[in-house]
Amino acid sequence: MHDIKSNIHIQESHSANSYNTGAQNGTALDLSKYESASFFISLGSVGSAGTLNATLQMSDDNSTFINEDGSTENDTAITQLTAAGTAQLNVVRPQKQYYRVVATVGVNTVYFGAIAVAGPPRHVPA
Repeated sequence: MHDIKSNIHIQESHSANSYNTGAQNGTALDLSKYESASFFISLGSVGSAGTLNATLQMSDDNSTFINEDGSTENDTAITQLTAAGTAQLNVVRPQKQYYRVVATVGVNTVYFGAIAVAGPPRHVPA
């Protein structure tokens, strides 16, 4: 089928919430059935001098993660966000089965959420 519902998978990475300073590991996305993925980050309110950095990580076993190195044109990280807005990290050629975003809040609390969108499927059902 060629409809959008049959060709993408949407998964929450970070629930929309207020996060204190420190690293927040997102839910890993299994790309074994999909050719590519994008992680969309939406930053809402930012505390005084608050910042948000995000790094793309990959894993073979969904346990031991390493930073994406960008060698296959995948994004590696976003430029630091300091005000409400959006950012995107793309996996165009997966090197590993699992991908996640690690969002790091600096200085003050920020409100953000992130979703992962994977597709198209590697094998379209008959």
